[in-house]
Amino acid sequence: MSKESVRKVALDTARDSGMFATSGKVILVQETEAGVQGGFLIYVPVYKNGDIPETIEERRKQIEGFVYSPFRAGEFVKDVVNQGKIDDIIFKIYDSDLSENSILATGNPDQIVNSFPLQAQNEIDVGNRKWIITYSTTTKFQSQSLIWWTPIIFFLGLAISIILFFLSLSQSRTNLDLIKTANDLTASATMVQILLESEKEARQEAEKSAKVKDEFLATVSHELRTPLNVIGGWINILKLSNVEAETKRKAIQIINKSLRSQTNLVEQMLIFSDKEFLINSENWQRFSFSELISECVAEVEGRVSEKNLELIKNITETTEIFGDRKKLKQGIICLLDNAIKFSSSGGRITVELQEIKDQILLKIGDTGEGISEEVLPHIFESFRQSDSSTIRKHSGLGLGLAIRQK
Repeated sequence: MSKESVRKVALDTARDSGMFATSGKVILVQETEAGVQGGFLIYVPVYKNGDIPETIEERRKQIEGFVYSPFRAGEFVKDVVNQGKIDDIIFKIYDSDLSENSILATGNPDQIVNSFPLQAQNEIDVGNRKWIITYSTTTKFQSQSLIWWTPIIFFLGLAISIILFFLSLSQSRTNLDLIKTANDLTASATMVQILLESEKEARQEAEKSAKVKDEFLATVSHELRTPLNVIGGWINILKLSNVEAETKRKAIQIINKSLRSQTNLVEQMLIFSDKEFLINSENWQRFSFSELISECVAEVEGRVSEKNLELIKNITETTEIFGDRKKLKQGIICLLDNAIKFSSSGGRITVELQEIKDQILLKIGDTGEGISEEVLPHIFESFRQSDSSTIRKHSGLGLGLAIRQK
């Protein structure tokens, strides 16, 4: 065996590895002239003491011999086919490469390969020898595999896929429509809510306006009726023949005061209704603001004395300003009237005017009851008074500060 190269390679491999080794393709000596087929041998090394040495050198020194077994490849494959009942596949076993000379054996060589066979190939290691096995399906495999179902299954699957696609598409569109409808409903609900809130606010504003209107009419009626009643009463007294001179003087004084109050009331209403109160600049002129303040103070000094009030003035000279002198005077007189009206007898009114850098500061103070915290945010609203009842302590329409802001 050691003289034949193929067998010698297997012997050396088994000896050096300590494992069994398979030879390449050989013609066994057991073959006769009839039915000659390829074969292979498997060698198992035997060492001294029965143990496998650690190194190759020791294995070569301690080798005693080999146990081997020859295999006829064709018979070997035939037994495998018969035991596994493999009759629908043709397979070939190659030694090391895919050349015709390397074919060890063929399984089911009598079967016919079908027109479009399924083929496969894999490699296995047998005793440090590479075997390549190829597989091809036969006509029998084709008849048993029900391959004719393939196109039916394909087209059926394709049809089902198309149906599912359109169902999914329809569902998606339906979902989008539902989402759009839901968004539209939400937007509509939001708009309805906004409209309801706007309607509520408008209704509240209308109710507020109606209430202010009612209060205004009641206040105007009261403010007009009271002085007229006073004037009418004193006129009836003056008609008497035996009226004393002092009584006449007092009557004339009271009538003048009531007329002045009525004139001021009507003037406030006219100013408030004038939409071009500050727009019309025809009457604008340059004048001394300090002189205007002194003039206003002089006009109210009589009423200050009548109510027994102390008047403190601190008016310094200021630069001239440009504006409507008449309307500014009306506003300042209104502020002074308020100070007089809301101050009790024995109280004090202060008027202070000074120029600070490029600004003129006017302060008018009094010792009246002041403005409550609840009313303070509304002091510039029209017809707003601390006491809006008809039996309130102080007269007026509640237009003074509204006009001053305007």
